[in-house]
Amino acid sequence: PAALDEIEGVLTGQAVIVRALLPVKPTVTTPELLLAGEPLTVDVDLPANHAIKITVTSETGREVDRRVPRISHGHAHATITDLPPGAYTIDVTGTAPGSPIAPVSSDVIIWDPQP
Repeated sequence: PAALDEIEGVLTGQAVIVRALLPVKPTVTTPELLLAGEPLTVDVDLPANHAIKITVTSETGREVDRRVPRISHGHAHATITDLPPGAYTIDVTGTAPGSPIAPVSSDVIIWDPQP
């Protein structure tokens, strides 16, 4: 929509009402450190009900989990189990290109205290 607004303004020489969506900034809560065997919980709060995608990527760049949780009253929750020890990145994004969801990334370490 923003690109079309710009083109319309250039072609018509008129002031254009911008239709581009303002970004929706989610609040993402995840732990920074978990012991091996503990579930990873991801909580997302949104000011509006927009579809989101939660992606978990290992330290080697391999996607290990992807979810599209249900949003209820601006809140989404996901629990991911059986992650082996290592470092992971949790990305929260919109589900489609052009989504108004501002992407958020968090890191978590799954630690095995056994040598």
